[in-house]
Amino acid sequence: MWRADSKRGIPVLLGSSAFCTALWLLSINGGIPPGTLFWDNVHWTLSAAVATWMVLAAMHRTGSAGALRRTRIWFAATMLANLGGSIIYDVECAVGYHDIPGYNVILFVLLGPCLLLGFVEQLREKSPGAQRRVVLIDLGCAIAQGYAISEPLAPEEFESFVTRSLRRASGVSG
Repeated sequence: MWRADSKRGIPVLLGSSAFCTALWLLSINGGIPPGTLFWDNVHWTLSAAVATWMVLAAMHRTGSAGALRRTRIWFAATMLANLGGSIIYDVECAVGYHDIPGYNVILFVLLGPCLLLGFVEQLREKSPGAQRRVVLIDLGCAIAQGYAISEPLAPEEFESFVTRSLRRASGVSG
């Protein structure tokens, strides 16, 4: 297995980064107009594959127990969901399916919870009880505030279950 500190790992990482950057530049500059979406998808999928490979390699080098191992497992799950969502999106584009939300959203929705669980694993390991509770309360308030800010901006077809329930309970029609 290649490591980032090995003689082969750094050229592979830099080469794949240069390749992804070139694909990105092709996609934004319309290097091949009919294939712009294709090259953009290749860029994102290849970037997700390289990032997933790096996280999985880091996870396998970690010991068999402990908070660091559990955190890296959650981060690996995040990157696998990202890679899976990218691949599903590529298939959707290849067959001409452009409905929103698409099937790829099933995996992309998992990114936030997986990252949050990885963060909570480290929080449980590194923080004393009182400090941990304060951070969790702040985190809950930040999530609620983000939801409250983004909810009115969402189009009507994306109206959430919570908003529909509150409207029904209050008797306000949308």
